[in-house]
Amino acid sequence: MAHSHKDAKAGADQGDENLLALILQILDSADKPESKPRFVHEVLSRLSGLVECELITIRLGRNDDLERCQAILHSSGAYRFQNVRTAENPSSGDRGPAEEGLIPHLIPEDHWPTETFYWTEKEDRSGGLSSCGYWSDWLDAKRTGTGVKTVLASPFSYHRGLNGIIAFGFSSLDRPDQEDRYYIGQIGPFLGLSLNNWHSFASLRERVKELSCLYGLAQLLDPPGRSIEEILEGVAQLLPPAWLYAQEASARISYEGREYLSRPYHSGEQRQTAALKIHGRRTVGEVTVSYATPKPALDEGPFLAEERKLLDNVARQVGQYIERSLYETEKAEIMDKLRHADRLAMIGRLAASMAHEINEPLTSILGYAQLAEKHPDLPSQVAKDIGKVVATSLHMREIIRKTLIYARKIPPKESRLDLNEAVREALDLFGWLCHKEGIVTLFEPSDQPLPLLADPGQIRQVITNLIVNAIQAMPHSGQLRVSTNGDPQWIWFTVGDTGQGMTEDVVDKMFIPFFSTKETGRGTGLGLSVVHEIVSEQGGVIEVKTNPGQGTEIAVKFPRSPARAGEC
Repeated sequence: MAHSHKDAKAGADQGDENLLALILQILDSADKPESKPRFVHEVLSRLSGLVECELITIRLGRNDDLERCQAILHSSGAYRFQNVRTAENPSSGDRGPAEEGLIPHLIPEDHWPTETFYWTEKEDRSGGLSSCGYWSDWLDAKRTGTGVKTVLASPFSYHRGLNGIIAFGFSSLDRPDQEDRYYIGQIGPFLGLSLNNWHSFASLRERVKELSCLYGLAQLLDPPGRSIEEILEGVAQLLPPAWLYAQEASARISYEGREYLSRPYHSGEQRQTAALKIHGRRTVGEVTVSYATPKPALDEGPFLAEERKLLDNVARQVGQYIERSLYETEKAEIMDKLRHADRLAMIGRLAASMAHEINEPLTSILGYAQLAEKHPDLPSQVAKDIGKVVATSLHMREIIRKTLIYARKIPPKESRLDLNEAVREALDLFGWLCHKEGIVTLFEPSDQPLPLLADPGQIRQVITNLIVNAIQAMPHSGQLRVSTNGDPQWIWFTVGDTGQGMTEDVVDKMFIPFFSTKETGRGTGLGLSVVHEIVSEQGGVIEVKTNPGQGTEIAVKFPRSPARAGEC
């Protein structure tokens, strides 16, 4: 303190006012959203304005949330803040402008006094807590050139009983005087109170950040219809501000091989991770928060225990959202299949009714045509035309019969047939139509018989429908390629065209009755849906290869029964 006051009482009153102002300033600094190093620096700076000394040091005790913190302020303004793990292995934390090792500590690292002590080069006034020789040896060996001749240190407690020390070094043997010792003795308890306030406000700020994160997550998950990708991208941006070192925190979410990163993203070795799980056990990804640079250890590495709870809570809520989204998607698919099945049932009933209505007049047409065909005096051209009427009527009757089979009105009748012959008969039926449309037909039959036990009408219907589909895909001429083949397990035929091809979306829907593309308006009718139904009942498979603009190739495979192989 200054000693030029004329009135001692006035000087004491002024000192009390300065002390009170200092205490209020320190308490006010504790309320600011600063890091602990910044707060300690602020405290040291304000103390240097009240106490005229060469050096001030603060040490925060063992088990502090920043482990062992040491802060030093020189009268020149040089400042250093260190975070020391052990006396043998110090690790530096935030530093001020001073270079490492420039300014000494006043208190040995292993010395933790329980009450205020005062040491000077001339005599020991520490009350037996330390010997004059101990302090002299320590200052001479490790603090040569500091100019410190007397030390006044005061312990304090803070934050759940942790201990700290504040020490003042004076370059004069006449300092500190009694007034200095009085004010310094008052500073220790208030410093402990200020650190308590700092911890309380720091904890409150962390809780506010965590609650803000959870509130943002609730808003993000609340609107229906958001995709999983949108949710994961939003969560990645929400997480970093909720962590202790928000400026250096980054978040990464992995899900099904994809990554969603916060912006900006800086990968670091110190990470905190929680698994994304659905159905309570299946892991589908993980949520990770990391720091760009190493940070001192806290509850879980550099992370707080509350941050672990927050991360687990976020991972659990996101996992539940993913689970609900997958459930809704699956539910929509099931409902679509149910509606599709209902449409098929309705179409089947409609087809059966129409088939019965058409069958009666068609039978009369066929009967009269067959009678007229037997007249002996028919001109050759008329007889030829009547033959076409009979053939067309027979074909129409077969189509009606197959429709009734599809509608489950006529049970299928199995018999043996050769797939080569069935394909050849279908191609002969459409020979005239291909010639008319300018379509070249290529048939490559298998060298060996391909025996199949099935309903011949159904197999011919499958072949016919695929040929019709291929012809419709080539309205301006083209090439129709048909082949048959087999191996010990399967026999199959392939129908290819050189039409416009199909997109993946069209391939997925091509077996739906009456589906049509928006581009062409051409529908598949019942044809391909009947093909799918019959092939499935036979235990067969359908393989589609298509390339938009270059045509389509459809292969239908039937299982070959080993016991019946060779029968025809």
